[in-house]
Amino acid sequence: LITPTDYLTANSLAFTKAALDGCGAISGAKYVKIQATTILPDGDDYKINCVLSNVLPANYSRSFSAITYVEVNGDTYYYSLYDEALNARSIAYIAEAALLDLSDTQEDEYQNAVDGKYSPYTSAQRTILSGFCRSVTVMSYNVEVYGHDGNGGSGDAWDGRNPAKSMEIILGVSPDILGLQEVNAHLNDNPYYCITTLINNGYTRIQGDTGTSNWPELYYKTARFTKLGSGYKRYSALKTTYSSTVPDNGADMDRDQQGRLFTWAKLQDNQTGRVILAISTHLHFRKQNPNDGDGYKDENAAVRRYEIRLMLAWIADQTGYDAVVIVGDMNDDYQGREGGRGRTTIETYLNAGYKNARDYAAVQGDIGGTLNGKGEGEVKRSLRNAWIYDYIFTGEGASVAYYSVVDQKIDNNGTSYPSDHLPIMATIVID
Repeated sequence: LITPTDYLTANSLAFTKAALDGCGAISGAKYVKIQATTILPDGDDYKINCVLSNVLPANYSRSFSAITYVEVNGDTYYYSLYDEALNARSIAYIAEAALLDLSDTQEDEYQNAVDGKYSPYTSAQRTILSGFCRSVTVMSYNVEVYGHDGNGGSGDAWDGRNPAKSMEIILGVSPDILGLQEVNAHLNDNPYYCITTLINNGYTRIQGDTGTSNWPELYYKTARFTKLGSGYKRYSALKTTYSSTVPDNGADMDRDQQGRLFTWAKLQDNQTGRVILAISTHLHFRKQNPNDGDGYKDENAAVRRYEIRLMLAWIADQTGYDAVVIVGDMNDDYQGREGGRGRTTIETYLNAGYKNARDYAAVQGDIGGTLNGKGEGEVKRSLRNAWIYDYIFTGEGASVAYYSVVDQKIDNNGTSYPSDHLPIMATIVID
């Protein structure tokens, strides 16, 4: 049995046939009964093949709930109990997951070549599946620019840094929405022209605050979205706005000497009409003058957690959007090193109902670290492989079909990275 999930939630009904019979439904169709084929691939694990026909495109992103009954000698029994988290999906979500169901080897049902991998679906079938998808590709990248010449030059040197190479990685992924961190005036200097490169390749820029030494920015595909609003918010200013509702819990915002902020944009998808509130941020690390030395001190972690709570309070006051996507460099390790402070920082998002795309993706690619380390004259991810600083979070109204770190060493003849961070990307389905 399949029915729109909102029929159940709007009427506080359990997923039973009696409840379905009792609730109002569009055009009198209370539910769809599917004569399913059952396959027994191995053990007791059944695979149910269902067909839901005559669904309008406007409902591709609508959540549908499903449950299986069995009939024995005229009596009907539950096959399993209903749980919305397990039994409810949108058609777009299922189609996206099917497209991303790939194998590294050509075996069993994975016989059709796709970009060096193998799919259960033919090219014609994948074309049909893509027609159901209402996904958005999101990317986050700390490009570590500052004032370098791209060849380990003066200043805060990073071996082989070259922001122009970072742009090659970005354009190779071609995200619909891009969040950058550590943007500064040099990002558009010769020989980089990074901002110009993005604009010339179909992106619109949401500029950060040029009054700070580095800042987060947003970019979106001009042809895909209509901008309904944009800007940036400094955490120190939000502290004043929310002084009576968001306690600092002992966080000393005077430690933030860089004027940390987030850049935001409200973007309407021209394909679906859905509105996404997109945010790119770069949280506090440590005092710059004098230098703390250790960004993992309790007092610095407290500032990061406070900045997150201020951002989420601002989001809660916004209206006119269907989903929230937050990307950025959170300057704390997901794995909870340094006395567990990193995990506590990230749990500030999780406890507020946001989901870490890395963990909730239907299909996971590279889920390793996002930082690099130096050694033997070469930049090596392996030195800090487990450190995760960069994140994509989704709020209510969005699900994650795919997540991956983009691990491409394309600088210095393929031996090192063009930034001390690796970009991350996710395919988001707006419900």
